[in-house]
Amino acid sequence: MKDSFSTQEYIKMLGEELVFEFNKAGMTTHPHAVGSGRENSARMKLKNILPAGVGVGSGFVIDSYGNTSQQCDVILYEENFSMKFTVNGDQANTYYNCESVIAVGEIKSVASLAEVKDAIDKLRKVKQLKRYNDDGYNYRKYLSAAAIRNSLGDEKKEYNSDGDTLGQIFTFLLCQKLNTKTDSIINYMVEKCSKECEYVNKILSTEGAYISFLNTKSNPITVLPGRIGADAVFNMVDNQYAFNHFVYNLVDFISHAKTVPLNYGRYLSLPMKIADLKEIITI
Repeated sequence: MKDSFSTQEYIKMLGEELVFEFNKAGMTTHPHAVGSGRENSARMKLKNILPAGVGVGSGFVIDSYGNTSQQCDVILYEENFSMKFTVNGDQANTYYNCESVIAVGEIKSVASLAEVKDAIDKLRKVKQLKRYNDDGYNYRKYLSAAAIRNSLGDEKKEYNSDGDTLGQIFTFLLCQKLNTKTDSIINYMVEKCSKECEYVNKILSTEGAYISFLNTKSNPITVLPGRIGADAVFNMVDNQYAFNHFVYNLVDFISHAKTVPLNYGRYLSLPMKIADLKEIITI
């Protein structure tokens, strides 16, 4: 038995277990068994190292305009505020409102270029979902219900997720081995992503690859949470603590990022029209 406990080694091994357990659960041919395995093993391991109030699930992300993502491996959401529409009791067939979704990820074993492209396409569609903001200026911090006025001095500042990484859903691809070149991945994102906000935030492997964005013109050079404001890309390539860096960046994002004020009515009811009122009694 070791004399001391290393949190760094624990998180590093947790990344390896997450990929292994998730892919083991995915080997079954029974859909319900896949959902159950992921719920009880891989996702719970990730949940335990994230801030209280962050739930970890899988399924689909929706917006109030009628748009739906493809099925996603990992969805991080606000446990206390998220709407969850679960079909037939299957946790893997659950729909989450995008306003309460914090991050979405894909998990692969060995990620070839074809698999990376597939993940980029799926995660890009998540970024294209639209959060409804009736005011246009108010926002709230994740895990809090309090609305905040977005302003710069006396000037109101519009909530604009397209131009602010911290106002977006965080996306990532996690794999055991990244079996493709960094420039091929970036070239594909350049080709497919019409906006900077659609780029995948982080791509990493438990073997040490870690692709992220930099602002080399800042002093000191800054690692950014996403593509917006970046002028360079880096890859750690073979850093054994790549997953540790990812968890740190993810937790930092959760603590600083923002979303729109809560508005459940958009999902729960249709606008009431006078023509729908079949009986009116004068009092």
